[in-house]
Amino acid sequence: MVDVAQPESGASGQSIAHAVAFSTLAQILARGVHLALNVVASLALVRYFGPAGYGDYVFVMSFCALFGLISDFGLTKVAVRDMSRSPEETNAILGTSMLTRLGLAVLSLVLVQVVLLALGIAPNLRLAAAVASLQYASDALLSIVAVFQLRLAMQYEALVTVFGQLIDTCLILLLTAHSASLQLLVGAPVFSGFVAAGLATLLARRRFAASLGVDLSLVAGLLRQALPVGLTLLVAVAYLKIDSVLLGLLATPRDVGIYGAAYKPVEYLLLAAAIIVQPLFTLLARWYAIDPVRFEAVYRRGSELLLAYAIPVAVMIACIGEPLVRVAYSDDFAAASLPMLLLSIGVIFMVISSWQGFTLLAGGRQRVTLTYDAAGLALNAILNVVLIRWLGYMGAAIAALATSVFVAACSATATQHLIRVRLNTEVILRLVVANVALGGVVWCAQVIGVPWLVAAIVGGLTYPLWLFVCKVTNLNELRFILGSRTLQVAETSA
Repeated sequence: MVDVAQPESGASGQSIAHAVAFSTLAQILARGVHLALNVVASLALVRYFGPAGYGDYVFVMSFCALFGLISDFGLTKVAVRDMSRSPEETNAILGTSMLTRLGLAVLSLVLVQVVLLALGIAPNLRLAAAVASLQYASDALLSIVAVFQLRLAMQYEALVTVFGQLIDTCLILLLTAHSASLQLLVGAPVFSGFVAAGLATLLARRRFAASLGVDLSLVAGLLRQALPVGLTLLVAVAYLKIDSVLLGLLATPRDVGIYGAAYKPVEYLLLAAAIIVQPLFTLLARWYAIDPVRFEAVYRRGSELLLAYAIPVAVMIACIGEPLVRVAYSDDFAAASLPMLLLSIGVIFMVISSWQGFTLLAGGRQRVTLTYDAAGLALNAILNVVLIRWLGYMGAAIAALATSVFVAACSATATQHLIRVRLNTEVILRLVVANVALGGVVWCAQVIGVPWLVAAIVGGLTYPLWLFVCKVTNLNELRFILGSRTLQVAETSA
């Protein structure tokens, strides 16, 4: 049998580096395709359900996502680490972790129904939640992709991810075309998840001759080691989902639908930001211990790159948000434009706090991230309970924005004091000026009668010019960050 815990028998350092590079590129491309397919599916669901129906859908999926954290519990991450350390126990560790996740999936499914019944949720929503909860089991089976991670062959995981999302998107389009019920539509990711798990198992067996074993004596140790990882995951996901759940409990389905439609682009923006962060984090981790100057350059340039990506989104939504919502969704969702603007501003702070969290991780200070994220979650919950009763979906948007500012401030403070790096305010001010110019172009174009879509395209095409004019970056420093040359000029980030 092939030892799945090793990249390749007798692999050279160069071949391993190539494997890592190829796998990373495959993952980045897969995330892009996955994101595009997910956008198609989401637009179909929003337009099909309308505000109230989409509110029910968002509530069910968000509620199940919270309890899905119990079935995940960070077990797969711990299993990958343990398999790397003990290759001879790979089969037993992987099989036991998957079996444990299946047991937790059953527990999570039961808890979902118990809590929904205690909250007095309608039977049709409880049934939809029962169907959606089956995804806990498919996710547990899909954790066999750990084999690909161990063999530095994440291109196979990328293939499985894209294939599963393709099935999900096609199924949603088919079901919405045939006027399917809520219960069938929440079942689409369940079906695609089991199909993806089947493909992953087939690839793992045929490509790497992987097999599974079970050692029940490992269960307690896996759960104990996974506890801090699971808590971190719980805080991170709850922070993103709790607003929709509380809206469903404290407001109307229409409120949830309007807010869900406004929040959907935020999810896409965060996913796209993760594509940017992944290779940059590799550089952070590489330079932290051996080259503090390059580490700080990566931190600052990474921050500026992410801000250059996030700020113009808020500018564009401020300029063309309402017509964009009407075209992408429908006139029924026109009210989503204002909360979308608040959330897009919040994305700026979410993206930068996420990046600072990765910086703390590179410096071995990840426990600090858990602390301020937990405080942010508590603040978010309190603000939502107070503001939703008063302002409905706008209250949830205000709570999300306020929480994102709080978490960003905490992460910036922690990064500055613990890692000894800080943002370059001069460059950020230049970046703000460039985005003011972008907004001015789009606004002026619409004032003189240019259609909003054309105005947005023109503004987007001029954005790189404004970045250049405002001297946000230079080629010499980028080469220095990548390690291809020494820094020959005074640091612009000093």
